[in-house]
Amino acid sequence: MEHYANDRQYIRDELRRLDLRLQLKLLNTGIDAITLNGTFQQPSGFTVASPDGRVGSSAIEEELVQVTDEIARKKAETAKRGVILSLDRLAGVFGLTAFETEALLVCLAVELNPEYRRMFVSLEGGRPGEDVTVGLLCRLLSPDTDDTPVTRRYFSPQAPLIRYRLLEFADESVSPKGSLLSRSLFISERVVGYLCGFEAVEGRTSSFTRLITPSRAPDDLILDEEVRNRLLSIAELPSIVLGTLQGGLLFCFCGPAGAGKTAAAEVMCGQWNLPLLLVDTQGMLNADINPATAVDLIFRESLMQPAVVCFEDFDLLLGDEGKAVQGRLAFFSALQELSWLTVLETGKPWHPGYNLQHQFFYTVEFTLPDCQLRERIWNKILTENGAATDGIDLSALAGRFFFTPGQIREAVHTARIRALQRDSAGGGPSTQDLFLACRSRAFEGLDGMALRIRPRYTVNDIVLPPWQLEQVLDIVSRVKDQATVYERWGFGRKFSGGGGLKVLFTGLPGTGKTMAAEVVACELGIDLFKINLASIVSKYVGETEKNLEQVFKAAQSGGAVLFFDEADALFGKRTEIKDSHDRYANIETGYLLQKMEEYEGLVILATNWQKNMDEAFTRRMHFIVEFPLPAEEHRYRIWEAIFPAETPVDKDIDFAFLAGQFAVAGGSIKNIALDAAFLAAREGQTVGMKHLLQAVRRELQKIGKTCKKDDFGIYSELVDAKPAAGLGVQVVC
Repeated sequence: MEHYANDRQYIRDELRRLDLRLQLKLLNTGIDAITLNGTFQQPSGFTVASPDGRVGSSAIEEELVQVTDEIARKKAETAKRGVILSLDRLAGVFGLTAFETEALLVCLAVELNPEYRRMFVSLEGGRPGEDVTVGLLCRLLSPDTDDTPVTRRYFSPQAPLIRYRLLEFADESVSPKGSLLSRSLFISERVVGYLCGFEAVEGRTSSFTRLITPSRAPDDLILDEEVRNRLLSIAELPSIVLGTLQGGLLFCFCGPAGAGKTAAAEVMCGQWNLPLLLVDTQGMLNADINPATAVDLIFRESLMQPAVVCFEDFDLLLGDEGKAVQGRLAFFSALQELSWLTVLETGKPWHPGYNLQHQFFYTVEFTLPDCQLRERIWNKILTENGAATDGIDLSALAGRFFFTPGQIREAVHTARIRALQRDSAGGGPSTQDLFLACRSRAFEGLDGMALRIRPRYTVNDIVLPPWQLEQVLDIVSRVKDQATVYERWGFGRKFSGGGGLKVLFTGLPGTGKTMAAEVVACELGIDLFKINLASIVSKYVGETEKNLEQVFKAAQSGGAVLFFDEADALFGKRTEIKDSHDRYANIETGYLLQKMEEYEGLVILATNWQKNMDEAFTRRMHFIVEFPLPAEEHRYRIWEAIFPAETPVDKDIDFAFLAGQFAVAGGSIKNIALDAAFLAAREGQTVGMKHLLQAVRRELQKIGKTCKKDDFGIYSELVDAKPAAGLGVQVVC
């Protein structure tokens, strides 16, 4: 039996039926056929009846009945073969009436053959070349002109043709002038292609949407076992829930970028045998198209495919910016009317509240994988990329970098490129390649917020009393064993809060706090970031918290050491609230305390005045290390080690005298040594005792200590009361 092999065959028959209806309309209006022929060339297959219309009318009516019956028979046979024609599916999905379906066909005919437009307009007594208007469609498709007030309702903003943008007004971008009947309509290229059976997507959204055919299997998901089981159970929901709810299913996948949210959505779509329509929310907001229009087109596309819609970075639609508000309002509206399966990817948990009362809302939280799971992910992704894992220290990579699966995949890609540049024969990446690739990607977003310090000092370079040195070494061991204790030994489940380490270094300036931070970072092989407080603290409400959020988020993935020098400026005591400034200052302090609790890495705070620190911070410190002024024996060791091996130094320098006579901090000793080196270089001499004593005198004056010539003891004659020649520095003893 005859059937429709494709949509184009069906549309061709529908246009043939439209031709016959138009001929009847021409006869009924009494338009002279000769005049009509002189006006334009008729569409192919269009036959003109006799001028009086009597004989032609009955013949056309008979042929119209035959064509209509033939279309019905073919459609019935097509349906038996399990094929649904696009026009019927579109009418069913969007709830179109017979009139609305005919209107869609008329606009389709105009798009496929422009001569139809000229014929329609001439039929209505207009000028050839004018657009198809609402009034023309009402009069053309209504059997009685008195029905126009009724049929115009099919073109209201709430009617399916307009609401779902199956037909669109040509003047939508401007304020419409005149009556509804005079407004021009067009059918979009996407709907034309769909009705003709062409596989395509909406061109106006193609820059920020991707249609993905699922290729991932459930075994491809390496996630926390509980999360993975929840996701697989979700795959059973649609058939159960959609039959009992008026609305559809709405999923919120929350968690950090790269945690596997999109991969999980793809696996679910594979289970449902549906494609995934992925929306780049940032790209949508940056595009020229109106966000409300974009949202409508996205959901329309999801129903036409059909496909599951997935919004990446949905948080961006929750902001207060104009485009975000427009997009959000359109989203909630479309979700009520057009959504049946939608996935939202967010950074933090979110709930729509009362906005979506008929939606079945389901939240899945994607967390950072723990150390053991990260090691499995590293192994899987390296293997997938054809890289041998033998000789790769996967445990070190997993313990060092708190990466999501997406970040691990990017790091492996970068490491492979680095390995190919080093060995064009195609050798796989080494552990060093992977570490360098991770470090290059780990701290994006810290620029301007922190100074990246490449640690140079080792534990052999720092001079501290035994107790303080032991504490510094304990800090190093604590970080190295963090994964073992918290994850493998299960302490992470016993203790709330983050698994990071919080340390307070307190002591006078120059006593070695910053150097100790470098030593810790160097011993761990971790980057040290000295936080720039000037770029963090803002006078604008909420900006300080936003900056802190950025710092901790950027540092988290690489497990960096965050070093807050002069921390009492930011971690100061909360005060009694006397005005709004006090309230916001206390909010900032509380927020900072929260971020420190959540941070999984090492945070070192340094202060010259511990008494100025908020007690809530000091209570939460895992280590508080007090750096005293160095004793004489420690000063002697500092003096001995202060000059680089390349520096020309007199053999008769009396380090014992310097250490015993001047009770200064290690930072001051460093300044003195550097100043003496410049004095010697200016005179073209090796660094000698006279240069050191001159530098000592200047350093003491700088830090506010008075000194007399007698203070230099047996070396007082080397101290010139006048400034060194050409130095322009006057010192009074």
